[in-house]
Amino acid sequence: MCTWRRSLIRFRQVLLCILFVWRNGAAATQDLRHLIESFRDENHIPGIAVAVSANGSPPLFAGVGLANIKSNEPVTADTLFEIGSMTKTFTAQAIMLLVERRLLGLNEPIGRYLQGVPKEWHSISVLHLLTHVSGLHDWEGNPAFSFDRDYTLQEFIELIAGRPLDFPPGSRWSYTNSAYPLLGAIIEKVSGQSYEQFVTTNIFRKLKLTQTRFRTNDKGPQLRASGYVDRDGSFAPGIAHRPLLLAANGGILSSIGDLSRWVEMTTKPGFLQASSLQLMRTPVQLTGGTTFPYGIGWFMGVLDSDRVLMHNGSTVAGFSSVIYHYLDRHRTIIVLMNVDRGDAVNRLAAAVARALRTESSPAVGK
Repeated sequence: MCTWRRSLIRFRQVLLCILFVWRNGAAATQDLRHLIESFRDENHIPGIAVAVSANGSPPLFAGVGLANIKSNEPVTADTLFEIGSMTKTFTAQAIMLLVERRLLGLNEPIGRYLQGVPKEWHSISVLHLLTHVSGLHDWEGNPAFSFDRDYTLQEFIELIAGRPLDFPPGSRWSYTNSAYPLLGAIIEKVSGQSYEQFVTTNIFRKLKLTQTRFRTNDKGPQLRASGYVDRDGSFAPGIAHRPLLLAANGGILSSIGDLSRWVEMTTKPGFLQASSLQLMRTPVQLTGGTTFPYGIGWFMGVLDSDRVLMHNGSTVAGFSSVIYHYLDRHRTIIVLMNVDRGDAVNRLAAAVARALRTESSPAVGK
């Protein structure tokens, strides 16, 4: 799960160079595959899956390399990758579904839904959690946190509360992985279901995302990619276990096919109301009167008058991901990798965008 600074830097880097003109057909698919293969070889990446879509046309899918080095299993459009913090956007959509059902208030204090929160947190609202302005210290910087155990909600609250708020709620923006596990607990309290059950029923099944599911600590489905980390120039498995309470933060497995459908179905009115979509795309307002280009579950930017939604993801298991969606031209680039190599997912997304806006293929992959 990436930090806010890495996410924002990546976002701005790619926004400088992404804008493409769509080209259909087998030639475009072959160009895309060649580009990804070249990028994979140059950057020493086990496996990559990419989806590119535009204006409602069928997406182009390309999977290259290996989903599992030991079994020599190839990456395909159906291979499941951990999507890391892209899960936060699913969590944000789940919250908005509950808001539309009038079961939850965005401006309500989180203490209305969660028991045992410290007094210092009483001014933190649900919206503060969603927009990363809560002031909660990120558990990733806490040496007491362990991936090898599961936490109860109260234990997790006590772990975070062991550090004071970084700033008064609403006064600053700072990406924190401490917020979304609490949102998962709020979803459970309000819906009467587990977080995983609510999202599976109301998002995965509703949108017919037949491959998407939650990560568990067992071997998982056959089409699941294995994640890797670099160790002295060779690949080793990433951290296998993660606390179940972090599911709302980064617990989803998905494929480029399912993610393409998810974006197509949830970025226009229908799944969510137009008013909800507008709110999710509104930059967060800070108490000092300024704004920050993060809404509810999305980073935001503008390129050539085109509004762009974005989110990165990475996991300690050895995965990285990025999604860019152009609202006005209705175009999407999704990149999934089974290694976390810094900004590689963003550099590949930028390379794909540059290649697809050219008229011929000879420069692709160079």
